Amino acid sequence: MDSTSAKSPITIDNERESSWYKQAITRKALSSIPDQFEKIPKSETLEFSHCEILGPTVLANLPQEASPMVLAIGIFDGNLPYMRQTVYAFVHGSRHNLVGFFFIMQDLSVYRIPHASLENIDFVEPFCDLGDQTVGQQTVCNRLRAIVLYYLLEAGHLRGFGHYRDFWQDFTKSCAWIANKGSPPKLQMNVQKRNSRPDLDAALILVPNAVVSTSEDVASKKRKGDERSDSAPNIKRRDYGHRIQRPIIISRSSSPENLVMAKRMEAQPKASKAENDLLKAAIATQTRPLEVNQARVQTNHQLQEQVTSLKAEVSRIKDEYSYGQNAYRGIQVRYDELKTEHANALDDGECLREQLRQSQLRCEQTEKRTNVLEAEVELLKRKMREARKALDDPSP
Repeated sequence: MDSTSAKSPITIDNERESSWYKQAITRKALSSIPDQFEKIPKSETLEFSHCEILGPTVLANLPQEASPMVLAIGIFDGNLPYMRQTVYAFVHGSRHNLVGFFFIMQDLSVYRIPHASLENIDFVEPFCDLGDQTVGQQTVCNRLRAIVLYYLLEAGHLRGFGHYRDFWQDFTKSCAWIANKGSPPKLQMNVQKRNSRPDLDAALILVPNAVVSTSEDVASKKRKGDERSDSAPNIKRRDYGHRIQRPIIISRSSSPENLVMAKRMEAQPKASKAENDLLKAAIATQTRPLEVNQARVQTNHQLQEQVTSLKAEVSRIKDEYSYGQNAYRGIQVRYDELKTEHANALDDGECLREQLRQSQLRCEQTEKRTNVLEAEVELLKRKMREARKALDDPSP
């Protein structure tokens, strides 16, 4: 190997060693899965938030290397109206390859959601389309991890991540499920020629105690080093393989030994009446637990019906509570509006009173001026009379 090849960057094909970036993922997806990749929503349609905007205590309760930008993925359903809070996904880890989840409670405290409690989240699109009941919980967690990392990369809130060996496998499956709107995607299988019939028959022979391993199990066994960290929970993976065994068929043959046994049974004397009574009593004692079990089953059915009715009652009470809460909110909004209008009316009244005081003051000033002017007019009139009188009387 020369120096040029030794210094060359690691390509995207070496998935186990390379780091993942936005341009590399986009280029590989457009060349490998273009139809599915183009059907997934863009990051502009999702809700990103900054931790400082969500609350002052959010960053303090997250790991030190956590990303400041988080992605809203759903609502936490705690079976209580006040427990329905928005769930956010964040990236942490020294290689920025781990994903965690949290929501903010009403007292502004931060609750970290473990991976085992993801079933309590009502995911929004496209995160609700990552799998159904046929896949394991850990598989859904892996797909959610891959798609969250991709969306943070696409939105520019993450430069890249590394040490995620099975990212491409999880990401392609996420794209396939999202493109198919939450339904199992169709498998792309190559049709082989039917000229090897003996090989096919040999492959169809059932092997006793054989364990059938799927691609999900193989991928699950390969995940060891990149998903373990001190801060990530240790999740035990389930084995969804099925054991296939050859059915056991018991056949009875008319061998001489069976004929001898039949003759011996016929030769045995019939049981006496006392033995029959004892046998009937034993059968009766064995049937009593059956009756007890039937009674228990009936009681369980009744209890189950009561539980169902109680659940319906709880749902009705929840609906009434939600309706009452919405009505209370409407009344509160109307009260706030009336309170604002009342405050505005008080301000208007104060303004009118101030205008009235100013008008009264102007009136008083005008009245004073009028009195002064009237006095001056009287003085002038008196002077004019005196002047006229002086003009009318000739001087001696």
